[in-house]
Amino acid sequence: MDQKTHLICETAQYMTLDAWPIIYGEDNKYDQDSRDVMETIREWAEEFENWWQSHDEDWMDANDYLIELDDFTEKKAKEYIKGLED
Repeated sequence: MDQKTHLICETAQYMTLDAWPIIYGEDNKYDQDSRDVMETIREWAEEFENWWQSHDEDWMDANDYLIELDDFTEKKAKEYIKGLED
C-alpha cells in the first residue's frame, strides 16, 4: 500500500465513525445498501485528501486536520441526507 492509499484508508475510517450514524444510523431509515454507503464514504475520503493535499505546508500547519475532516464529513453527510429526502 502506498502512502496516498494509506491516507485515504485512514481518512475513510475516521469519516465512517462520524458519517455512519448520520447517513445509515441504527435503523437504516432510508433502506440503503451498506456497501453503497461505504463506497460513498470512500469517495468522500478521496475527495477530502485531494482537497487537503492541494494546500501548501504553511496552510496545513495552520489548520487542524481532524477539525477540517470533521467539518467536511458533517457537511457531506447533511448533503447526502438531503438528497435522500428530496
